[in-house]
Parts: sequence; structure tokens; C-alpha cells
Amino acid sequence: MEMNLLVIEDDIEIVKKWQETLEFYAIEDAPTYNINPTFSKTLDEAKSLILHSYFDAIVIDIRLESEDASPNKDGNEILKIVTSSTLSVAAVCTGEPSIVDLNLDHEESVKVFTKGTGNNISQEIITWLDEKKSMISAIQKMKESFKKEMASIFFKSIWPRWSYWVDEGKSETSFTEKALKRHMATHLHASFLNLDNQSVHPEEYFFIPPLQERLDTGDIILSEGKVEIIVTPRCDMVRMKGTNPTYQLVTLLDKSEKWSELERNLERARTEGNTKKTDSIIKDIKKFTNHNNETTSHFIQKFRVKAADSWEDYGPYYAQFNLIRSVSRGEETEKELLSKRIASLSNEFVPSLVERLGSFFSRIGTPDYSHPE
Repeated sequence: MEMNLLVIEDDIEIVKKWQETLEFYAIEDAPTYNINPTFSKTLDEAKSLILHSYFDAIVIDIRLESEDASPNKDGNEILKIVTSSTLSVAAVCTGEPSIVDLNLDHEESVKVFTKGTGNNISQEIITWLDEKKSMISAIQKMKESFKKEMASIFFKSIWPRWSYWVDEGKSETSFTEKALKRHMATHLHASFLNLDNQSVHPEEYFFIPPLQERLDTGDIILSEGKVEIIVTPRCDMVRMKGTNPTYQLVTLLDKSEKWSELERNLERARTEGNTKKTDSIIKDIKKFTNHNNETTSHFIQKFRVKAADSWEDYGPYYAQFNLIRSVSRGEETEKELLSKRIASLSNEFVPSLVERLGSFFSRIGTPDYSHPE
């Protein structure tokens, strides 16, 4: 497996140690990667390399070489570029961990290593990269898929349709560019769904944290132990408060005990080798995820949210349509709801929630049938 590695380090001795470590790594029995290293020691040089080359992993020293030789924290600027414009795995290498400017959102994806403690920090980082093989491989394949599918879509659909608008200046430039970006994104999403032709992973069910800075249909709210989901139509969400003075929230009933019971039963049946029982439990699970054929509820997959130093599990849930409430709109209400959002349904799953909600309220019902004697 190929890996392009960028090491940003100005200490000559540490660079030599890196080169030595990589040489020994290359002759190991079945090394995880065939590493292609690049070295840089200044802010400007590193910027240029990151912006014009592709790296699977980037190692960043915080204090780098500068023209006036004064102390600096240039590595923090590089870290910001890496986490905002690349899909590279990042490791920070520093003798002063306290000066690392690490965004809370990146604590899981960026690893900080402390140098100057007599340890072989290059070996520690290589070992860490070996442990990240699955993630790095997945990112490589994802990027390659994106590249190929974008090229296919561009020449087949995007270019023929948009060249007219771009070349002829049919609309304002910035609007056209933004529309083109959205159009490519929707094409990619639809294309991958059709190409893969398989069930989705549970993580695809949600945006965590929510993508929108404003409230949106499908936002999940946790308040005083109660979990609810916003079902107000998107068109009403963007209209003026005076036109639509309320938000609607549906209660999410926790079904984790029932889900755990089904999982335990399935594991037991598989351990026993009981095929008939296994098939029966799988049918029960599918029925459970199909809302148990109830018209009053909608299945919401379980998800995890990072809380402090651990992950907290939520659900699965049934969105209980007969438990719905309205709250008055206003700045304070919006601010409170935003502060209590923990997740949001992704675009692919919001329509089914809204559709079932509409079906629930559109029922008329008929009297029970009674056969004449």
C-alpha cells in the first residue's frame, strides 16, 4: 500500500532520525506501507507543498525555521490549513504540547506527540500510522472514487449543460459557480447511491454535528433527558416568524432495551448454529426497523455523540407522531434549541420521516367491519 508522507521539521537531527527510521521500516518483513517521504522545514515551503501535492499523512513541528530565527508557532498555521483543506491524517510533533492550537472538532483526528523525552518520536508516529491503515486506505479509495466519478459526470452531464451558462454569461458569476458546485454534489450523491446498490451504514443516517448553523427539519434535540425531533417543514423554517409562529417537535421514544434484546437473541442463535431461529430473529429485526408496521411511529437508527472524553450512545428510537408539541418561535427559543441539538437526520432520510408523519395525520379511518348474522 502506497503512502505519501510529508514531514515538516526544521531540526536537522530529527530529520536524520526520520530518514533512518524510514530506511529501517522499508526493509522490515511485510511493512504496512511503501512510504514516499517529502521533507520541509519552513512555513512557506510547507504551504506550497500542501496546496499543490497530495499527502496521505502529514507530520507537523510547531516551531519552524524562520528568516529572523525568532521563536514562532508556524506549525499551528500549517495545522489549520491541513484540517481545513485536506483529507490527510495529521500528527503534531512538538516539545511544548501546550502551544498546539487544536480545534476541539479535531481532537479525534489529530494526534499530538511530545518530542525531547528521549523517545524515538519518528518510530512512534510510524507505529501510529500503521494502526491507522484501515482509515488511510478508506480515504484513498474514497478520493479515487470521487475523482473518477467526478470526471465521468463532468464530461457526460455537467460540462454540456453548464458551458452555455458559463461561456455566455447568462447569470451572475458567483451565483453560477455556487450553483455548479451544488449540481456536481447532487450528481455525485445520486451516482454513488445507484452504483453501490447496497444497504447504507448507520453512520450515513445522521449529520453529527449538524451541518446547518440554523435549525432544520430533522434536527434532534436533547433537553432534560427528553429527546425530540423537529418536523416543521423546511419551507416554514425559512419563512418569517409572523407567517409561521411555531416549531413542531415529535417525541423520540427510546427503544434501546428492545434493540439490545434482539441483538442478544441473534448472537445466541448464531452461536448455537440454529439457522431457523437466526432467520426468524433477523425477520423480527427487519420488522422492528420497519416501525413494527405501526402507523403512529417512525424508526430512527441509533447513533453516538462525543461527550467529554467518551462516546455516548443514543437510541434507536421510534418517532412517536401522536406525541407532538408546538413551541413559539423567537430568538430565545431558536437559541435554546440550537444549544441542545445533538444530531440531525441526513438529507436522504428526512423525506421518509415527513412522509410517514403526513400519512399519520391524513388517515380518516372507517368503522370496524361487522358481518351480518
